[in-house]
Amino acid sequence: MKPDTSGREGFRRKDFKVDVKKGVAVCPAGRRSVRVELRGEELDELAVFYFGKQCLGCPNYGLCTKSKDGRSLKIQVMPSPAIDKYRKKEKSVKYQKRINLRCPVEGTISKAKKHGAGKARYRGLSKVEAQQLRTAIAINVKRRVAAGLKQTRRTFPNTNPSPPA
Repeated sequence: MKPDTSGREGFRRKDFKVDVKKGVAVCPAGRRSVRVELRGEELDELAVFYFGKQCLGCPNYGLCTKSKDGRSLKIQVMPSPAIDKYRKKEKSVKYQKRINLRCPVEGTISKAKKHGAGKARYRGLSKVEAQQLRTAIAINVKRRVAAGLKQTRRTFPNTNPSPPA
């Protein structure tokens, strides 16, 4: 299980005590859920616990929720074998290496799509290639400028380290 890196403070699902069979969830402040709703085709896939208006008077209100209707907590009742298999696979070293390679690439693809690389503006392979090239150049220029602006010095970093003549 990875540590929480979202930077968000407050209570997580694991901080609540849940008994699905009894249909009760207890928050870290000791308050019990007022209602439970079962969802799914057989009503056995997801349980949603609602704490209602009692959250409004709680000293931990800001750490738990921002909702005026109180906290709701979704718990997967019957985890599927596929999810169990995936969670087991997530912990392997091979998976972690693959994800560490994949994450930076996903960011680059996302930026390219935001710059219009997801859909070609032109017809014809050469025109589409030219569009993709211009998009890649724009992304790289923006990254270089951003990297230069983050420097503590007033000059941009030397990208072509050649000795002076």
